[in-house]
Amino acid sequence: MKRDAPNFASITPRRTWAQLAFVLGAFAIGWGVGRAVEAQTQVKAGWLTESQGDKFEAIERHLRGLDMTMVEIGYRFTELNFAGLDRNWGYAQYQLDKIDLALRNGLERRPARAPSSQEFLNEALPRIRAIVDRQDRDGFEAGMERLRVSCMECHVLENTPHFTVQIPERRLAPIGNILDPRP
Repeated sequence: MKRDAPNFASITPRRTWAQLAFVLGAFAIGWGVGRAVEAQTQVKAGWLTESQGDKFEAIERHLRGLDMTMVEIGYRFTELNFAGLDRNWGYAQYQLDKIDLALRNGLERRPARAPSSQEFLNEALPRIRAIVDRQDRDGFEAGMERLRVSCMECHVLENTPHFTVQIPERRLAPIGNILDPRP
């Protein structure tokens, strides 16, 4: 089959500029997409660069066992104590919710520890929660002492009696109750 010779007469300056604009536009879009993909790749190149299974192992290493859970619970135990002493009942309720959540999440990671925690979760926390719900300032200190004893009972069951829980004497965070009428 014979091909016709190109008709250069049909090429006009307007058409040439339009084609050039189209080519340059396509190039610019392609360059922009390439830069966006490159930037996205750079963001993805973080500490979780391994295979899917290795990523889960890395995350598990960082979350660790119950030790990090206990660090959080220890902090929140202190905050709970001062919230109750300050009569900041909303903050006390918040700390109870977070203690419960932290322990349940920790036990999800370390289910073998769950039996030791049942008295704490099912009796001690509900007991102090009832005191907070009633806004019972007089019963709060005794409730905190009972909660402390429950912590120690769990520690003994887990062969860590040397992790001695005490009622805190110093605040860790600057949150208090500015409406507290005490001097």
